[in-house]
Amino acid sequence: MTLQNAFLRLILLGAVLHSTAAFAQSFPAQNEPLALPIKAASVFTRSMDLVGPNVSERSTMVRGRGTRLRLIYRSTEEVEVIVSYPSGIGPAGARWNPLDDLRATLPAPGHQDVFIDLTISPAWLPSRTEYILTLRAHEGTDVTIDDAHIEGTASIRETVGIALRHILIDEPPLPSSIVFLYGYHVLGRSVTLVLGSIFLVIGLCIVARRHRSFLPSFAILCLVMLLLYDARSAVYVVRVTAQDVIEQQDGMYRQLGFLPTIATFLQEEAKNNPSSMHVSVCSDEQHLLFRWLRYALYPIDVRMAEDGWQDATHVVIISSTKSKIDHDGIHCDALIPRSAEILRKFDDGTLLLHVTSP
Repeated sequence: MTLQNAFLRLILLGAVLHSTAAFAQSFPAQNEPLALPIKAASVFTRSMDLVGPNVSERSTMVRGRGTRLRLIYRSTEEVEVIVSYPSGIGPAGARWNPLDDLRATLPAPGHQDVFIDLTISPAWLPSRTEYILTLRAHEGTDVTIDDAHIEGTASIRETVGIALRHILIDEPPLPSSIVFLYGYHVLGRSVTLVLGSIFLVIGLCIVARRHRSFLPSFAILCLVMLLLYDARSAVYVVRVTAQDVIEQQDGMYRQLGFLPTIATFLQEEAKNNPSSMHVSVCSDEQHLLFRWLRYALYPIDVRMAEDGWQDATHVVIISSTKSKIDHDGIHCDALIPRSAEILRKFDDGTLLLHVTSP
C-alpha cells in the first residue's frame, strides 16, 4: 500500500468520525421537554457522596426497562434523589459503583410529577432492569412517593446516539487515579475492553485466513484508534490538572474534599504536643476518608467515634446521618453528647469542632 493510499484512508476515517460526532449531537436530550433540567452527576462530580448532619435517607429497588424514571410525589421541602445502577445482588445485598450514580434535586413543596433521564450515566444500557432509588431530606421533611416506575424506550438510532455521548463523559478523577484508572465506559461496558476485543478478533481472522494484504490497513486502523484514544485521554488530563490546581487553592482535593485543610489545621494545633490531641471521627464512611485522615495525622490519635468518643479533644464530622448539634452539644449516634465549639465549617457539610467538656 502506497503512502498516498494511506493518507487517503486516514482522511476518509477522519470524515467518518466527524460525521459520527455530528450524528450524535443531532439527538435531542432524553430529558426534553418533560424531564427536569437536571445535570446528573455522580459520574461528573469531583466530590464523594457526603451527607450532612440532620439528614435522613431511605432506599428502594425500582424494576423495569426503559430510559426514564418517573416520580410522582409530595414533599414539604426539597428532596435529593440518587439513582444507582446495581451490577449484581448477592448475599450481602446489591453491589454498584457509586461513581456511576445519578443525582437530582426534586422541587418542593406540593404535588410533583417529574422525569429523570437515566441514560445520562454511562452505566445505563437498554437491557438494564434494576435501579436503586435513594431519597434524602432533612429530618422532619414529609415525603410521600405516590408512584415510581421506569418508562420510555430507545430505538437503535437513539441508542447509538446515547453511546456516542457516553464517550464524551470524563473518567471520574480519584485520589487513586495515580495507580488505577477506571476507564471510559459506554452503555455499561468498558471502551478499552471492547476495542481491544475487536482488534484481537479482527487480527486473528486476518492471520487465520492468510489475508496478509489487509495487515497494513489493519495496522493503520489500530494506530489511528489508539492515537484518538490517547488524544481523548490527554485532553482529560489537562482539564483535571487545571481543576486540581484551582481546588488546591481552596483547600480541597478531589474526593477528599476539605480533609487536607482539616489535617493541616490539626497538625499545627498539635505541633508541640501531638500526644495531647485525640481526634474522634463521626461518619457513616469508615473506609477511605477516615483512613486517609488517620494516615495524614499520624502520630496523632485518630479513631472512629464509637472507639474514642469520651477521650476526644477534637471531633470531625464527615458524611454523617447520625450526628446533630443542639443545646446539649454534639451528638453522634447513641453516644453521650459532648459540649463543643465549631472551629471550621465547610461548604460540603464537613465540621471540625473542639470539645470543651471534660
